[in-house]
Amino acid sequence: MKINGTYFTRLFDKNFEEFETTEEEIAKAFAKGLKDIRKYKNLTLKQVAEGTDIPFPTIARYESGENIPSVIQAFKLSYFYRIEINDIFKAGYIDDESEEQLFDELFGKN
Repeated sequence: MKINGTYFTRLFDKNFEEFETTEEEIAKAFAKGLKDIRKYKNLTLKQVAEGTDIPFPTIARYESGENIPSVIQAFKLSYFYRIEINDIFKAGYIDDESEEQLFDELFGKN
């Protein structure tokens, strides 16, 4: 939905309670999730670039939130990490402890 030039999207938290967020907040969450996943997996930007065929500077801009990936680029990243795109967003919204638990579950370190 668009209100006064800002898009709002309804999402659900871990308790399945609905909350609203802006496109800007969603983009920030995706950027944070990407960066945190890479760090959790102890990968460098260069390794991600080589594994996805996405240029190194482009991935750096995605992780900083400077650019937003296209659907194709987001899919390449999720495929590379073997994670659902929604889980990248989720990782960007939760606190560090919950994020660590999420990654342990998703990547089999539980």
